[in-house]
Amino acid sequence: MSFILPILIVALSMGVGAGAVVYFSERVSNAYSYVFSGFIGLIVGILSALAYPAKAFDGGAIYAYVGAGVLSCLFLNRIVKWANDAG
Repeated sequence: MSFILPILIVALSMGVGAGAVVYFSERVSNAYSYVFSGFIGLIVGILSALAYPAKAFDGGAIYAYVGAGVLSCLFLNRIVKWANDAG
């Protein structure tokens, strides 16, 4: 059970983060949606790092977790904007 818990934390944080990015990118203006997406990505990255604390806080891997969270949320925001512009 102990190896499933970190996977569930990462999956839930990324799922909730993706839902929040889609929600804000559809309802907030263009400049603010990038700010909200970056902040949501920061939270997703921190939650992912907390799921694996021994790896995240040893040698600066926290930056990789946070960077991956921010970049994935910003990319998802851009995808939603493209989809809304297309129709």
